[in-house]
Amino acid sequence: MKKPLLVLALSVLAATPAFAQINLAWRNCISVTTGSNSALANINYACDGSGQQSRLVPSFIAPANVTEFVGTEVILDITTPNPNLPDYWRHGVGECRENSFLAPASMSGIGTGTTGTCQNPYTGSNTLGGFQYLSGSPTSGRATVQYMFGRDTPRPLTAGQQYLSVITTIDTFKDIDTGSGVCTGCQVPACLTVTQLTVQQILPKPSFTYTNADIRKSVTWQGGTPGCAAATPVRNETWGAIKAIYR
Repeated sequence: MKKPLLVLALSVLAATPAFAQINLAWRNCISVTTGSNSALANINYACDGSGQQSRLVPSFIAPANVTEFVGTEVILDITTPNPNLPDYWRHGVGECRENSFLAPASMSGIGTGTTGTCQNPYTGSNTLGGFQYLSGSPTSGRATVQYMFGRDTPRPLTAGQQYLSVITTIDTFKDIDTGSGVCTGCQVPACLTVTQLTVQQILPKPSFTYTNADIRKSVTWQGGTPGCAAATPVRNETWGAIKAIYR
């Protein structure tokens, strides 16, 4: 699925490697470990029509020298044990669950605001983002999602601080047939892995790409295999190249 992206008046250099600092959790930032909205590593769902939206929350530990932050880009890999991706995980244009995946989604109630262990780096600016969902990519049993979120004014980040990236919601529509049809595969275990996260700055400042975990960069659905060993980073794109996709 294609969504409009924020048109930023910038070009971005090829990303500069940095120490791996990716985190991923369901429901909240990985550092939020208490309360009724605390982070989860797995979601088990009965696939009985009683579900609602689940929020997927990637975050990152900021490297040093990010003084002109304008956004993040995430590449997400979705895998199941099936040789072909189940319809339940097909969210591309014209596919069974086309409108059940949304990014960027609201950050309300996520993280710790502008202070604390997991901060929102997008406050105080206008924001916009978008995503591209490719089912059956890079193999028939997987999906790759590339999405981004940006702010229209740059800001500095504090080295070593954890920040939110791009929040995603995935609903359970068509897990059973309530008159709109059913997308089979809700009960199939799945792994969702952030294979790549890029922190973007305005030129001439460099960007930073992460490919490994700080605590955990994978989450599971229905108890899917932790670690998602099949997930591998895909080719990095510059913001300019990705923006061209959405024109």
